[in-house]
Amino acid sequence: MKITLVSVDHPPNIGGIASHVANLATGLADLGQDVTVVGGFEARRGSPPSGDSGVDMCLRPVGPTRASRLAWAGWAARELRRRPPPEVLHWHSPFFDAAAARPTARRAGLCVFTQHTAYLMDRLGSPGWRWMFSGLNRRADVLLAPERSRVEVGALLGIDPDRRSFVPNGVDTERFHPGAADRSVLQRLGVPNGVPVHCCPRRLATVHGVEYLVDALPRILREVPDALLLVVGGSEPPLIAAIEARARERSVDAAVVFAGPQPPQAMPGILGACDLVVIPSLAEATSVAALESMAVGTAVVASAVGGLLDIIEDGRDGVLVPPRDVDRLGQAVVDLLNDPIRRAKVAAAGRSTVEQRFTSAHTASAILGAYEDARRTGG
Repeated sequence: MKITLVSVDHPPNIGGIASHVANLATGLADLGQDVTVVGGFEARRGSPPSGDSGVDMCLRPVGPTRASRLAWAGWAARELRRRPPPEVLHWHSPFFDAAAARPTARRAGLCVFTQHTAYLMDRLGSPGWRWMFSGLNRRADVLLAPERSRVEVGALLGIDPDRRSFVPNGVDTERFHPGAADRSVLQRLGVPNGVPVHCCPRRLATVHGVEYLVDALPRILREVPDALLLVVGGSEPPLIAAIEARARERSVDAAVVFAGPQPPQAMPGILGACDLVVIPSLAEATSVAALESMAVGTAVVASAVGGLLDIIEDGRDGVLVPPRDVDRLGQAVVDLLNDPIRRAKVAAAGRSTVEQRFTSAHTASAILGAYEDARRTGG
C-alpha cells in the first residue's frame, strides 16, 4: 500500500507528534508498506535523523512561527500535488498539515486524520475555530486519536462512528530500554551526583501543569531534603520566567534545574538516569513522555486525566493522582522517592506494560489495520 504521512513536526523536532510520525513511518515500512513522509523540521534543532529506514523522506526546514508554518504548508501542498496520489493520505495536525493535504485529498484513495492535540477540544467551542477545522478536515474518511474523548471530533466532520478509532501512541523499545540510563548526561545538565532526581519532561505550557509540581516542592523537600526537580522542555520566555518566579516565591528555586529542550537522542539516557518521572498534566493523550519513561524502567507519577488513564494502572505500573492536587502529587513523589523497593517494582511493571501494549510496532499494526478496514468498506 502506498501511504503518505504529512506532518509539520518531524525529528529533530521535540515532542510527541514528531516522535509518533517518525515511529509510525518506520513501523509501516517494516510491515511492508511503501511509505513517504512529507514533513517539516526546525533547523535550530539540528538535522533530521540519518539512516536507511525504508521510508521516502521529503522534509523542509520550518521555523516555530505561524507564518513559517503556513509557508511550509504551501510548499507541502505543492510537493504533494506533483506526486502520484497515494492510496492513503494521513495528516497529523488539524490546521497546517490539513491545509497542506487538502488539495491532494480529493485524489487520494483514503484520507486519514489523527487528532493529537489537546488544545483543539477547547478551541472548537468557538464558531470561528469550528468552521476552520471543519473546512480543512472535511475530506477525512477516517479519524484516529490517541485519547478516547478526542475521537468524538469526528462527528463534526461527518465521519461514521465505526470509522473513528482510539489508537494509543507507542514507543521505540529498542531506543528506550532499561540499559539506556546515562548519569553523565544529568551532570552535564547541572544535576549533582548522588541526589534523588524527579524529572518532569514537559514543555512549559499551561496544559502540562508544571506549576503544580513546583507548588508541591515545599512538601517534597520537607521529607526528602536533597530531592531535585529536573524540568526538561522548552517554552516561550514569559512562561519560563513565570515558572522560575513561582519557584523563587516558594523558596525552592535551588531545588529546580530548568534544562530546557534536549535533543531526542539524549532522552533515553536522561529518563533512565532519573529516580522518578512526573507528568502533572491537566490534559493528555497516551503520553509519549510517560511511555518513554516506563520503557526505560523509571517509575512514573502522573495526573489521572485523558490517555494517562489508559497507560497506567494506579499502584501497579505507575501512580495516578488527581490533576491540580498539590498535596496528593507531592505525597506520591515522596512515597516513591523514599521507597526504592516499591519504586523498582512499579518501574519493572511499567516496562512490562509498554512491551505488551505500547510499542511502536503495536501502534503501526493498529493503524495499518484501520487503513485496511476502511478500504475494505469503501474508502
